[in-house]
Amino acid sequence: MRVLFGGTFDPPTLAHLALARDLRDRLGVEVEWLPNRISPLKSAPEGGVHRIEMLRQLIQAESGFSLNPLELELPEPSYSVQTLRALHESDPGQSWVFCMGADSFENIERWREWQVLLELCHILVVPRPGAQMIAPREWQDRQAGIEIFDHQSHGHWVAWDGPELDIASSKVRSAKEQGLAWSHWVAPLVADYIEENAIYEHDSSRTG
Repeated sequence: MRVLFGGTFDPPTLAHLALARDLRDRLGVEVEWLPNRISPLKSAPEGGVHRIEMLRQLIQAESGFSLNPLELELPEPSYSVQTLRALHESDPGQSWVFCMGADSFENIERWREWQVLLELCHILVVPRPGAQMIAPREWQDRQAGIEIFDHQSHGHWVAWDGPELDIASSKVRSAKEQGLAWSHWVAPLVADYIEENAIYEHDSSRTG
């Protein structure tokens, strides 16, 4: 089983790190950080090179984490269904657990070929402030507990009861641009990288 922790990570925050640690420790498997290229439902993120480097800074001192740049190598925008198909081609027979925030899960019916996703993976829905874990009508009978990961390779969604920290990446970007305190929301090495590379100094046009 391979666990994919996807997101724009623009920048990766301490909330991302706390959740990834919880997934790693409770599932007992390596967590693969999977940065999106360009989401069709969000504005354009910071360039992939900076986001990759920030993730490297974040996870370099951690065990049980790896970086999967596959989505940055695929055509844009980033569609999860095409990412999962590419992963199946690269590692046939593997089972996948795809983590997404409850805010994204609420809008899953806006995703390309969303009905196909459970044919390619299990979906693990993680908490996000202000969002509820509401499945589409077609998936109402597909909810299961984490024990399903040991018995089936795909087909279900699981509600995760992990940490719910209100540290959105947009909050970091906005504070940085306005000259407000922001570094306490990211890991020290990530803060150093942002400062050294003058990232998010004129970033008010983006959200998410």
